[in-house]
Amino acid sequence: MKKMTTAEKKAITQDWKEVMGTYEIYKPLHLLKRNGPLLTGIYLKPVYGEEHYVPVFHTHSLMTSFPVVSLVAPTSLLNSKGVEESISPLRHSNKFEALVECFRSQCPTAFLDTIACTTLDSIYQTTVAGRDNFPVQAMTDNILLLAWCEKSAMAHERIEHYKSILQGWPEGVTQRAGGAAGWEREVKTLMAPENLENSVAQELKKFKLSHFPDHSLVCD
Repeated sequence: MKKMTTAEKKAITQDWKEVMGTYEIYKPLHLLKRNGPLLTGIYLKPVYGEEHYVPVFHTHSLMTSFPVVSLVAPTSLLNSKGVEESISPLRHSNKFEALVECFRSQCPTAFLDTIACTTLDSIYQTTVAGRDNFPVQAMTDNILLLAWCEKSAMAHERIEHYKSILQGWPEGVTQRAGGAAGWEREVKTLMAPENLENSVAQELKKFKLSHFPDHSLVCD
């Protein structure tokens, strides 16, 4: 076996762009789409020493500063055993349509143009409930999503819920977020309307994505 070549990565990325429609190519093996104050993406994650890849749907909030496009609330294509479905270039060539349909059935949100607040809220809550890798960023992104959609009461209720979860985590983990109280202070500062608007504009500029069409977020 050998690593995917540059030409193979380019072809694989283009194939996924064509079936996903509204996404733009951000980098090889990475598609992005803007939905209002956040990005949704399809990361074709290299595995097995870059010999294969796994399609992963993810989100990235523009409402808070982050040095790279993050892979928050990831949903990977899974095989019949419930583990990540790794795809070789040969299998991609022979079974691409079937693999796309499997991904569509497992992660229909990835194929949406416009996305609703309730859909993303559910995704974030599921991510937090799973507690894989202590998902502080998903907590923050969830609160800021609710604030953007002017769901103030729900945002404050969720802050209290997430704060109680943070308080149950190891101290070494929560210290990175400033502790539960520090996280609460930070997120309440970030969720001020003027801060949300400014952050989105700055992050789009930083990642050179200002030209991306906005496929919109529905605040339902």
